[in-house]
Amino acid sequence: ETEAALADEPTVEHVKAFRKKFDRLEADIKANGGTQLKHINAMADELISEGHSQSKQIEARQRKVNALWAELERLRAKRAAKLETTERVADFDSSCEDAREWMQGKFDLLDRNPNDLKSLQNLERDLKPLEDKIHYLEKLAAEVKKKNPEEAAAIERKIAELRALHADLLRKAHDRIKTAEQSQGQEMFESALRDVLNWIDRTKKALSEEVRPLDVQQAEDLLKKHYELGEQIKDKKYEIEYVQELGQRLLEKNPRLREVEAQLKHLNSEMAVVKVWRVLGELLNFLDMRCCRTCTAFATRS
Repeated sequence: ETEAALADEPTVEHVKAFRKKFDRLEADIKANGGTQLKHINAMADELISEGHSQSKQIEARQRKVNALWAELERLRAKRAAKLETTERVADFDSSCEDAREWMQGKFDLLDRNPNDLKSLQNLERDLKPLEDKIHYLEKLAAEVKKKNPEEAAAIERKIAELRALHADLLRKAHDRIKTAEQSQGQEMFESALRDVLNWIDRTKKALSEEVRPLDVQQAEDLLKKHYELGEQIKDKKYEIEYVQELGQRLLEKNPRLREVEAQLKHLNSEMAVVKVWRVLGELLNFLDMRCCRTCTAFATRS
């Protein structure tokens, strides 16, 4: 019965259900099968060592049981490997579908609000992480094809469709953005810059209001807070790059926009301050935590 269950082939469409079934079966094999095998081997070894009259038959049956167990383990490992590769194909398919739906949503947005500045700015910011997503899927496709050569044609087709959809979205979005920037570029820049600077001000204020920790728990909480800030800075990466690139495009069209040049320098210096504050704060909190732990350990020993 167990061998028959292990013989089932996992499919992409039902991979989650197969995973649950396989995990239950694997747990049963390890818990019950492994225990029974140890018991059988212990009994056989004991009987053989005592010189039982049927020692040869016992030894033969023991070898047969162990051979069956080895075959079961081979089937389990084979099915586990197959399930893992099937899950990777399923994850790839799901990621491709998510990317396709996201891009289709952006096409719909462009059709609904072709002249909405905020929507265009949000879209341009979103296009940057989308490029990273496409590169990730291409890398994932290469890995999946290597382990699943029978799926190579279908995988290549999905990637080609995504590349074409991505290129079409970039072309359409950039055409709309270029048109908007010709008439309202500086307004778009100042609006996006204002959003980023407001976030920087809030972040600096939060950092300046921090108090020195009095115990290990407070120090750990502050370290966690600084880690979360680091994640926020990463999340803001694309938004900040958008502001910088938009400012550079404006300067290329009109180098006399000294105000834009000054605003870009101000943005860069403010971001540098935030990053330094975060790193220094993290270091101080780490040292405070070490100190608190040392004091706590000393007090405990005393």
